[in-house]
Amino acid sequence: MIDAPKQSKCEVFMHESLAFSCICFERYAQSMRVPPQTIIATLCMSCLLLACTPSNNLENSISSQKIAQLVSVDRWPFHPKSVVIHPLSYIPKIRADAKASNPHVIEVYVECLDLNKQSTRTPGFISLSVQDPQSKNINHIEVDLSNLDNNKNYWDTVTKTYRFTIPLPVGFECANNKFLFVRVDLNVDANLELKASGEVYCSHHSP
Repeated sequence: MIDAPKQSKCEVFMHESLAFSCICFERYAQSMRVPPQTIIATLCMSCLLLACTPSNNLENSISSQKIAQLVSVDRWPFHPKSVVIHPLSYIPKIRADAKASNPHVIEVYVECLDLNKQSTRTPGFISLSVQDPQSKNINHIEVDLSNLDNNKNYWDTVTKTYRFTIPLPVGFECANNKFLFVRVDLNVDANLELKASGEVYCSHHSP
């Protein structure tokens, strides 16, 4: 047996008000000796008008209980759980025929992954270093991603990663089989530090 749907206070009030109005109208009609057909027609019209009245209620339809159960942003589960050096990272090839000066840089793409291994953005402080394994020379940058402008400027909307341009270590020249060792340290907050490292080869070499 299916239980009848529970009525809201508003619906109960409307039904009780309509019933009371019908009783009053019926007694008034009897005192004025109005034909029953007129009473029925008038009541039907009143019900139609009541049912067709548009609602202008713009209040939140989500219950206060559900709102209270929402996870605090301080405990938001989709903050980064890991970071990786994305395979798109590369060292631009130096072109001898280029009219403009070639950038001696490395492009490092850092991907932040949540608990479901999905790309996500992050606050926090990120530190990146690139080292020539032969000369041991290092270049290093630090970026505050909690700064909204920094976060926006370094975020690549196509790859869903953070893209950083770092000058090559002093004396490093691309050649076959040559690569740079890249290290990433991300402090999401005071209690969470994520690390990643890997090799980025010169663009004409496939590792």
